[in-house]
Amino acid sequence: MTARRTLICDDEKTMTDYLERVCVGMGHSVRVMNDSGLFAPALREFDPTDIILDIVMPDIDGFELLNDAVKAGFHGRLVIVSGYNPQYGAMAKELGELHGIAAIAFLQKPFGTADLRRALSQEIPSPA
Repeated sequence: MTARRTLICDDEKTMTDYLERVCVGMGHSVRVMNDSGLFAPALREFDPTDIILDIVMPDIDGFELLNDAVKAGFHGRLVIVSGYNPQYGAMAKELGELHGIAAIAFLQKPFGTADLRRALSQEIPSPA
């Protein structure tokens, strides 16, 4: 079984602390950032199998970070989180799917631990 490496990017520290606890509890190695400017370097250095990404953040929005992940060749599990309009999640999911990310989930804040675990447990379809 491949080791799971989860990259978490959310501007809310209480949210990243929670996400980190859940992921570590699931056996993942975790890299956390509250500053979206650190995302691209962490993406290259950490080579995540999973990304949890807040889609609405100050400075750089999650859509730009999603593009960074696509450019880096990411094809793992993507969990998009937002406390704003769920349409943001639908747009991000569509963008990710257009670029070949097949395992995408959207979680509307606040969400429960069971929902997060389910999103991180979804199968990644084999490339066709």
